[in-house]
Amino acid sequence: MKLFDLAVASKLSGGGGSSYTLLYEEEIEVSTSSTSATTVKEITIDGTWTSSKIIVVSIRDNEGARTGYYLGSDTVFVNDSPSLGVTTSLTKLVCYQYIAKEANEGKPNVVTSTSGAGFFADRITSGGAVRLRKKYNATDTLTVNGTFHVAVYALDWPDNISPFA
Repeated sequence: MKLFDLAVASKLSGGGGSSYTLLYEEEIEVSTSSTSATTVKEITIDGTWTSSKIIVVSIRDNEGARTGYYLGSDTVFVNDSPSLGVTTSLTKLVCYQYIAKEANEGKPNVVTSTSGAGFFADRITSGGAVRLRKKYNATDTLTVNGTFHVAVYALDWPDNISPFA
């Protein structure tokens, strides 16, 4: 199982009948020292432009937590646009960034961001394109350099009831 699976699966599968479905996964090499966000890739995935699911993009360095390196991110998209008939791009609700500052710390530091840094997803278009970007930040990312596992999940709302239905 990947880090997302281990850390979150038990929480997502309990309470109210929530579950998640893997929609996409890929390994992507990323390195950056640029303080400007640049697009790494756009991936078109069926089922991401929806109000009936919560979309989570999980990104992790395959090397795991390394001192002074960016570990990854989890970006959560909650989309009311399809239920309203809106077809503009959806920007993320929240993005959690993970970095490892100390060698034997055991756990990475978590930085909550609405602007994004490191290697992260920042939008979904009405055509289902998920944009992956990279950006260096001396405080929030440290070194961004590695091969990252990218996974996109669709999560059910508790009891399968979307507040946007």
